[in-house]
Amino acid sequence: MPETYHHGDLRQALVDASIELLSKQGPGAVTMRALARKLGVSHAAPKHHFSDKAALLGEVASRGFSALAQAMREAMDAAGNQPLPRLMAGGVAYVCFAGTHPEHFRLMFGVGHGGRPIEASVRAREAYEVLVDAVKRVLEPQGADSERIRVATVAARALVHGLAVLWLDGELRTRRDPRGSSQELESIARAVTALVATALENQQ
Repeated sequence: MPETYHHGDLRQALVDASIELLSKQGPGAVTMRALARKLGVSHAAPKHHFSDKAALLGEVASRGFSALAQAMREAMDAAGNQPLPRLMAGGVAYVCFAGTHPEHFRLMFGVGHGGRPIEASVRAREAYEVLVDAVKRVLEPQGADSERIRVATVAARALVHGLAVLWLDGELRTRRDPRGSSQELESIARAVTALVATALENQQ
């Protein structure tokens, strides 16, 4: 079967198609054969770019972390220059990213992939550093040392990540709207991140 994509396009096409299948059907639907059929290439063609499914999903996870970092940066920039609103905006963006891309988010953190760790550490760190920087901007003017900033960052991350997972697991949705909505999620995220921002602001 002739390949539809030349060498430079197929790798990106595989990633894009994987994300589409992942979002619609979960990680189990992403197989090398399914992708080859979807893209109109030979069954062997994907292995020229990814040795196996784990390698492919590792790249998909990496792209997810980059997208998460970008979403946080954009939200923080839109919030202006004040440290607290920027921190809150970044936290809300983190939670809303999970709500908008649930299967991708679960994959990024190794959920639904047989328990195997996802090789996306560099880009995961990139997303984490966005949060670190936001916390620093709040606490450094107060004279906080590196340990205080580290603990505060861990707390902020635990809060937004935990909130995201609770939402994805259906723990925060109301009986009236068991499926939840993006507006409801954003409202919850804003209320919770406001509590954390207030606590950081009041530290002495």
